[in-house]
Amino acid sequence: MKLKKIKSGVMSRGLSLAKMTWVVGSHAASQSVSDWFQSADLPPDEKLKKILGKNAQFIAKELGQLKGTVMKAGQMLSMFGERFLPPEANRFLKTLQSQSPPLEWPAIEKILIRELGPEKFAQIEFETESLASASLGQVHRGKLKTASGSAAEWICFKVQYPGVRDAVRSDLAGLRRIMSLAKLLPSKQADFDGIFQEVAQMLEQETDYLQEARWMEFFRKKLAGDSRYFVPKNYPEFSTSSVLATEYVEAYGVDGPEVHAWSAERRNAVAAAGMELYYRELLEWRAVQTDPHFGNYRVLSSSRTGEPDRLVLFDFGAIREISSPFFEKYRGLIRAVLNQDREQVQKAALEFGLTLPDDPESLAQTYVDLALLIGEPFRADLQPYDWGASDLPLRVMKHGIRLKQNVRTPPPEVIFLDRKMGGIFIFMSTLRAVMDCRPILEKALSVSRKSG
Repeated sequence: MKLKKIKSGVMSRGLSLAKMTWVVGSHAASQSVSDWFQSADLPPDEKLKKILGKNAQFIAKELGQLKGTVMKAGQMLSMFGERFLPPEANRFLKTLQSQSPPLEWPAIEKILIRELGPEKFAQIEFETESLASASLGQVHRGKLKTASGSAAEWICFKVQYPGVRDAVRSDLAGLRRIMSLAKLLPSKQADFDGIFQEVAQMLEQETDYLQEARWMEFFRKKLAGDSRYFVPKNYPEFSTSSVLATEYVEAYGVDGPEVHAWSAERRNAVAAAGMELYYRELLEWRAVQTDPHFGNYRVLSSSRTGEPDRLVLFDFGAIREISSPFFEKYRGLIRAVLNQDREQVQKAALEFGLTLPDDPESLAQTYVDLALLIGEPFRADLQPYDWGASDLPLRVMKHGIRLKQNVRTPPPEVIFLDRKMGGIFIFMSTLRAVMDCRPILEKALSVSRKSG
């Protein structure tokens, strides 16, 4: 189902969120908190239905018309929620991500004409059906016309929905009010101001397409000459702060059947490229693409190019630069995990505020156990590591549940990097890689140490 328009003005979006707040608040006033949270026998999905009551469909419809930062904020907040929000809160946040029907072409056409100008718009023969639709915008393909008027090369246009950038702060404030009234935020968490501030800054960054184009060029230069990677080129003459024009690349999904059918050697090569890229971002460039969504990566097959298979990198809106003080501590933590040094891991947990000096020793050791568990694929005695046969993500999740009631809000950098690391682990498992992982991390740490 397509949308004819979305609510783009700050005032109209604010009124819509206020209406949702009133509906949720009215329902909350008529319910007993004990009815919601003392029903331990109810599955999380049923709990959520009870919390939102008959208003769930109304909320979903309203959020679908808002799109934009409300939906993207739900995605980002769910990263934090995996650590300390109740399961029903995470399920609510995840519903925001699914309400993403595309805008009809006439609405997108208006944006393109406004942003590019009539003359440049006329140089492109656009396809009116979108290639993809997300929370902040959608993608359309177009052919650049030659001087004679015939269509030539394909270009992808990522078009931002109207009003998204201006509504970041007000959308987040409205979403927070709704979650508070629905009792989806734990009452004892003190640092939610910092978390919502962090999400706001990341959203403002993601809605600046000119900055994303600069990061795309940064990665193109860093990976130039490395045949394992492909970064599409940008068309600056067709790019603005709300439209990003890039080279169209026809490639396979990492989790698609084509790649799944490849030989182990080919899949291992792609997996190694993905893992090495992450550690170069973190330890060498200190600029990490923090969104692990599979849609941000595809694979350019050697059968199409005659060259080795190449990992194609899309979407540079979520690049996070790592500050020096944090970097030194985090690099020390990685080295401690690699060396299975329990004492240094425990010290790092204290430095990051994950544990406190007066915590029970059993709690401190549980954090250490979790960190070393995450480092399992890099243990010298487990090389080569078989990602396809490993149940590591499940074991990490079960171990994390034991900590949830005692968890402190970690630095936002830790949360984003943990999320990216989890995405890399899923990337490796999806490719069913069997490979020596330890040398990749050792090399990255060595280069990082030499570069300071």
